[in-house]
Amino acid sequence: MSDYWEQRKRKERREDWFITILGLVVGIGLVVAGIIGIVTSLIAADDYENRTDTLTVDAVIEKLSTSDEKHDAKGIYEFKNESERLIKRSYRMKVSFVVDGKTYKGNYELVAYADDPERKQAYDQLEKGDTIQIEVYRSRDGDYKIEPDLNPIGFLIYCGVIPVGLVVTAAMVYDIYSKRPGAPQKEPDKKQKRKRN
Repeated sequence: MSDYWEQRKRKERREDWFITILGLVVGIGLVVAGIIGIVTSLIAADDYENRTDTLTVDAVIEKLSTSDEKHDAKGIYEFKNESERLIKRSYRMKVSFVVDGKTYKGNYELVAYADDPERKQAYDQLEKGDTIQIEVYRSRDGDYKIEPDLNPIGFLIYCGVIPVGLVVTAAMVYDIYSKRPGAPQKEPDKKQKRKRN
């Protein structure tokens, strides 16, 4: 029986260490992702603000995918069908366009809300190989780029991710420190001592 309990304890310790290391990786990943997001957002905003030209060009859709944001099916409202649950549909595309004989590629997104059925119907008909008009700008290095999404909400999310990652990282580091050999262990509660006595 002693071997069984010893093996069980070792298994629990391994699982505990795995969760701790995983949490540490997640915490560091959140911090890194937040920093990268902030830096890339600032670079894109600065690049767009210092543009030297703006054009409307025809772009060819090379890849197209859609994603829906819907109301919760378990909410207080009753929906007759799935289409009534739709809030908005996003159309994410990889497109290519030509300016001055040079071909450029980039990502582009269109959004149709449920309260605009005509726009949604038009976007639903888009297919690979179709041509759409997009706004592009010439950056300081002379290349043309698709107008970036400068939504401040995304920037705020990146800023919020960093402190969350720091808290998770600090908690996991403390957990690792407390598990190291020779680390001071918590003394049992006085009530527990009395019960044992």
